[in-house]
Amino acid sequence: MQGVKTHPVVFVAGATVLLISAMGVAGLTGLLPAASSKLENPATMAARQMSAPDAQRARPLAPQAQAPACKQCGVIESIRTVEIHSDASAKNVRKATAYRITLRMEDGTYRTLSQPQAPRFAAGERARIAKGPVLERE
Repeated sequence: MQGVKTHPVVFVAGATVLLISAMGVAGLTGLLPAASSKLENPATMAARQMSAPDAQRARPLAPQAQAPACKQCGVIESIRTVEIHSDASAKNVRKATAYRITLRMEDGTYRTLSQPQAPRFAAGERARIAKGPVLERE
């Protein structure tokens, strides 16, 4: 009886399934960075699109007033799930799940918020603290 050879397409398919699965696990655990698009200032975009002679002839744009730093804005550093035990002295101990969100604020300080529901954000996203411990997209 001759040895059965595995076709190379089977190896490629297996490697592809393994790679896609690994990327899915990395995405679910937060190891992959979140995709985001950043809007470019129209004045910067126009200046970049001009050729060098045109840029020299163009009048300089008036400097824009910089907006003051947002004291409630920051970047999400981490999101952790924690179990909270409500009544330790009773026979039936209730367990609740809370989510601890650590933000690195624009001034460099760190703030940790706790909320009972899963956040709609991922680590690395910009957020703003609204009323109390509620986060909003910036």
